[in-house]
Amino acid sequence: MFNRRRDRALELSAVALVPLAGGTALGLGAWWVGPGRAGVVVAGGLAALVAAGLALVRGRHRRDDDPAEVVARRRLQRGRMLLAALGSLGLMVGVVLYRAPRPLTALSDETLVAVFAQDAALLDEHRRGMEMILTRLESADVPPASGPVSAQQERMLLESWRAFRSYAIAVEQIRQFHEDYYRFDVGERRDAHVLGFLVTFLADAILYEKTARFVTRVTRNADAKKYLDGEHGGLGGDSFGRFREEVLDSVHVLRLAAGRRYLDVVKQLTLTTMPLQALRDRLETQLATHLGGVEGLDQVSLVTQTYRAELQLLKRSFTRGWYPIQRRAAEILGDTRVRRVGRYLIDERLREAVIERLAPGDILLSRKNWYLSNAGLPGFWPHALIYLGTPSELAAAFDDPTVTTWLAAEGRPEASFAEALAARYPEAWRAYQEHHDGEPNRVLEAVSEGVVTSTLGHAAGDYFAALRPELDRVTVAQALWRAFSYFGRPYDFDFDFATDDAVVCTELVWRAYRPPSDGAPGLDFPLEHLAGRSTLPANGIARHFAEAHPSGLAFVAFIDASEREGQAFFSTEEAFAASCNRNQYDVFLP
Repeated sequence: MFNRRRDRALELSAVALVPLAGGTALGLGAWWVGPGRAGVVVAGGLAALVAAGLALVRGRHRRDDDPAEVVARRRLQRGRMLLAALGSLGLMVGVVLYRAPRPLTALSDETLVAVFAQDAALLDEHRRGMEMILTRLESADVPPASGPVSAQQERMLLESWRAFRSYAIAVEQIRQFHEDYYRFDVGERRDAHVLGFLVTFLADAILYEKTARFVTRVTRNADAKKYLDGEHGGLGGDSFGRFREEVLDSVHVLRLAAGRRYLDVVKQLTLTTMPLQALRDRLETQLATHLGGVEGLDQVSLVTQTYRAELQLLKRSFTRGWYPIQRRAAEILGDTRVRRVGRYLIDERLREAVIERLAPGDILLSRKNWYLSNAGLPGFWPHALIYLGTPSELAAAFDDPTVTTWLAAEGRPEASFAEALAARYPEAWRAYQEHHDGEPNRVLEAVSEGVVTSTLGHAAGDYFAALRPELDRVTVAQALWRAFSYFGRPYDFDFDFATDDAVVCTELVWRAYRPPSDGAPGLDFPLEHLAGRSTLPANGIARHFAEAHPSGLAFVAFIDASEREGQAFFSTEEAFAASCNRNQYDVFLP
């Protein structure tokens, strides 16, 4: 005869440990397992294994009048027992791992005192460094609350982000090292437990408070946030977004809340060694300061930042899925021409004539009719690029004493401008020296393949205009130097000027010629806000020339065209100034 109640009790005793064992195996319940209780827990896990085995074995000998019910009961029982066995094993493994020595717990009491004091001093040093960065950004009002971010502000932002991120990583490393403080039994090693908690919680508070202030300042300007999320030598893409996601998420908020409550408990514990009281007082004072700083932050803003941090992963996953589709669609539109395929209205005779008027550094606008991509771009002019001339023409154009002086200041006293470019950007210079279809490369442009050098025949198309920046030789040389630095970067199919890891055609022009610092010479083209992005349509350059006085640009040439007559021809400055108001579907008009 089988005792069903006893069998049922065995089964339930094994299954009852599953939630506890699973939680411990995941590291969620290890805090209550003190050194003195670990053996009891392991014994309990073994007992659960034995109970699971006995219940499973006894279940095999049951008989019942209904065979189908017996089979179903056996399957259910076996599933429960297997779950109980796995959970019990998980419990024991979790306890064993918990009891294994960790870097913090392996230290002697004497060493721990020195480590606590040293890391407390390091935390204070990192805190002051992070505060200095925040003060610098706040005093310079960087980034601005709205509007585009200047080149000088971008540099300050990137330098600040690199330094702030390094400090934050150092603080997080200290926090992770000391977060095993709970392994010190309060009864046996109270001093280590209390000081370890205070160092851990102080690192948490510093990291959260400073990061919340830094993130709030940066994200008030959408372009600044996007810029920091770009690729910047050593910083992977989305570095700022990932950082915000990791530090300001709900887990960190819950850690702070739990820390506040446990701090009240710790304050009731007295240290066994009174000389450590000074260190404890200093840590508690710093904690009070930073917790007060967290409370002084805009709580609505903090909730918003936490909400955005939680959505960051979802948004990133969506972007990664959508961007290839967007890119492929843009490539298809940009490469699809519905009429007059392979032939443009500007012929070789007109190109040779306009080359005589051009000079390295000129800003060019072009339009090729019948491409599907024209319909998706605002205004008549869809493309902008930079004229370089041939390598020999470029060298001759900047054979100037002021350029030589600038190069000497840059540490290149014996090099001409062309030689300096070739040495600094060898890959770009090799591509620049190539010929295509017997024609030399003369322009630098951003197309779907990325930033490349091209021939004028490939770039000119059906309409063409040239404008000359009214800047001195050195400023133009510096602009071309910056333009060469973008060679090989991918095309930005997101059309966003906030980042420079990928660029569009007009962004290449804008970034090359915009003033590198406040008060420095350059061309400050006004950006437009389209579809939630700061950008500069090529038509905006033409409109700037027509409407801004002074525009900083001089008229060089305009090749107009008539689609009906099938020919292109030189036209006037007045006609070019009016071209920015032409309908982008000009080819369909009489």
